[in-house]
Amino acid sequence: DGSYPFVEAFPDETQLNWNQGHIDAFNYYGGLPTILVPDNTKTAVTRRKMYDTEFNHAYLDLAWKYQLAIQPARVREPRDKASVESGVRYVEDHVVMKLLKDIQEDKGFDSIEHMNRRIRELLDEISNTDFQRRPGTRQSVYEEVDKTAPRPLPKDGLEIFQTVEVLRIPKNYLVSFDGFSYSVPYQYIGMQIGRAHV
Repeated sequence: DGSYPFVEAFPDETQLNWNQGHIDAFNYYGGLPTILVPDNTKTAVTRRKMYDTEFNHAYLDLAWKYQLAIQPARVREPRDKASVESGVRYVEDHVVMKLLKDIQEDKGFDSIEHMNRRIRELLDEISNTDFQRRPGTRQSVYEEVDKTAPRPLPKDGLEIFQTVEVLRIPKNYLVSFDGFSYSVPYQYIGMQIGRAHV
């Protein structure tokens, strides 16, 4: 039935947007889950072997900050997240199709923020529509049953950052990113760092 969905549009699936989407979902629900069950996307999992999973370091930082376990869905095992898949289908039918209709009727969106306002309106409609076969709405069931389950949010949120791969610190000890140069301590000249936070 779609449960109590949260939907947010981003222009792409960069690490910054992936983590921000999680944080926005935590805030939307007003609390934290215990376990995250992502797909095996590169923004979550960098390497997956039978008994060894290497997580994206920025996603792992998010999990540490919010004290969450990460349990990626197994490859080609849709039962691992069956309720999520049914929720995605529901959202596609009741949100994405209406967004496409808005665009076809020249009620397009001039920004991601504009699109997200429309998505929030559609989510409110979905969440406050009476169930057909049982009493209540998605909103009322969430308020009565599920809202008490999540752990509280921390007082200070996660500082979002972007990382870049740095194979070796150059002799001028400057690391370039997005058209800007950032200095690093001279002791690191010539060292293989692997990644740098910016």
